[in-house]
Amino acid sequence: MLQNKLLILFLLIFIISFSFAVSAQKEKLMQEIYAYYPLDGNTIDQGPNKLHGEQINKERSTRDRFGKIGKALSFTGKNDSITLPVNINPEIMPQLTIALWLKVESVDGKSTIISHNDGGYDRSIIINEKKGWNFLSVFAGKNQKVYGALNIPKNKWIFTAGSWNAERSEVSLYLIDQNKNFRVISTNNIKPGKGKDFIKLGGNPASGDFFTGSMDQLMIWDQNLSVEEIKLLVF
Repeated sequence: MLQNKLLILFLLIFIISFSFAVSAQKEKLMQEIYAYYPLDGNTIDQGPNKLHGEQINKERSTRDRFGKIGKALSFTGKNDSITLPVNINPEIMPQLTIALWLKVESVDGKSTIISHNDGGYDRSIIINEKKGWNFLSVFAGKNQKVYGALNIPKNKWIFTAGSWNAERSEVSLYLIDQNKNFRVISTNNIKPGKGKDFIKLGGNPASGDFFTGSMDQLMIWDQNLSVEEIKLLVF
């Protein structure tokens, strides 16, 4: 009986210690963030650089993945992308990670999640629709593309992240669905391209390709997050 009680006590101590360690790691990540847009019905940057986006209509606020109203932003796919004053060009930010939650409602050919494209797609995360299948893709510049997860579910929240390393010519794309299935695809020998000195959320600065759905919790780091750190943001 005493041994069982000691075992239970040990397990409780281990679980509590592990939880504190995970919380500390998440807190450290958020302290190192470059820009953080909760998208709680606005485009306020709660990161250290205060790179606030353009003002938007409060009617664009919608429910987040927990069902809380006013905690995410909606996009109609009709020229309602949002400009954010973040320069992600490789010479400014050689290492870059962009992560966010999104819910896709529809895709008409091509849909842009985030981009600073000036003609070659540059650093962008987009969705391509082909014959009813949706491909999540990440661009690095000069039409260099990495295809990701096949058949992204519609009307369900997913977590995605893109990671670019200009110094190593590497780019990675991450996807985590509601069932916490984790997918990653990476490539190298990518030549980074220069784009606009701002980013568009929900649209492409050069070609439109507007997004239809909802977005939440946009996070930007001027460093490459590891696989373990990406998972920490979700699990």
